[in-house]
Amino acid sequence: MTQPAPDQIAPVSRRAVAYLIDALIAGGLAIVLGGGLLVAVSLAGSVEAGLGVLLIGGPVVSLVLLGWFFVYTVMQAGAGSIGMRAQSLKLASAADGSPLGFGRTLLRNVIFGLAASVVVGYFTPLFDGSGRFQGWHDKVAGSLMLDARVPAPVG
Repeated sequence: MTQPAPDQIAPVSRRAVAYLIDALIAGGLAIVLGGGLLVAVSLAGSVEAGLGVLLIGGPVVSLVLLGWFFVYTVMQAGAGSIGMRAQSLKLASAADGSPLGFGRTLLRNVIFGLAASVVVGYFTPLFDGSGRFQGWHDKVAGSLMLDARVPAPVG
């Protein structure tokens, strides 16, 4: 494969919409599970029973959300997350445009989470002087977000 052409780079606006779609899915899952847990605690009848529900339910909710993170990473490494597919985006290696693979996609998502925890991480693609709109997470993983509507260069 050849290096992606500049016109293949996905615009930041579509990347942001894709991220919002995926974040709404994860947030909705957390709200439903967390809300269900709170309802279960309130219906437990006593403080001791409520604590028991929290001690069991809390880790279960955390495991389900961790499972979503794993599924999200697998989707990104393959055909793309739900938001990426809705916006016709594709995650690829910056070096040659090939699929990124699970390991590098996982690294990218972990770095994104760490960078986003200091808020500025969300905006790092806007400050990439190369015109490739790579955030810190993309630079560490050697990835690019490509416009799937633009064909790859032949050669």
